[in-house]
Amino acid sequence: MDSTPPPYGQPPQPVPAADKPASGVAIASLVLGIASFFTCGLTAIPAVICGHIGLSKAGRGESGGSGLAIAGLVMGYLMSVIFLISGVAIMAGIALPVFGEVQERGKQTQAMAQLKSIRGACQLYAKDHDNKYPGKLEDLVPDYLPDQAAITSKYPEPGPFEYYGAAPSDPPEKIVAATAHSTRKRRVVLHYDGSAEVERTKRDVEPPESQKP
Repeated sequence: MDSTPPPYGQPPQPVPAADKPASGVAIASLVLGIASFFTCGLTAIPAVICGHIGLSKAGRGESGGSGLAIAGLVMGYLMSVIFLISGVAIMAGIALPVFGEVQERGKQTQAMAQLKSIRGACQLYAKDHDNKYPGKLEDLVPDYLPDQAAITSKYPEPGPFEYYGAAPSDPPEKIVAATAHSTRKRRVVLHYDGSAEVERTKRDVEPPESQKP
């Protein structure tokens, strides 16, 4: 840069911003932007703030370092976006299993309600047939249950309930009906005493001989 003093009587020429030293905030923006890669984005927002301030000062000619400020801004915004996407992915990873569990429990509750309705219909049927339960669930439709949907389960997969029948001499814990086996290894079972529960099971496991109709 020419350091010759201006002629007498003329005001000094302004120093170009590019020739001025970089401002502290521009340098801080660059440092914070680099640090954000090692702090999981914690210094990204301060880098952006300092970058805007440093760029504004350089634009007004108060200081140099616009390139440093821009570099800090780019790194700050980049890490902010990466951090935001990572946060969303983590939250989704946490929320989806919880949502799936809530949805499954809702289906289990619905299956229990259906099974208890089936038990009530079986008891009414038994009163009309010498205390004998029906040979199959279809015998309950339409006199004791409204339609086929009442004996069709939506959990764990759509399909008819498994029915094992019952007799007055059976123990209270005997399984009368249940949802179908599935890869989920869970099913809802109805006991002779009217209680229902979620039971862990395996796919294609045959019920004990005492449970078969």
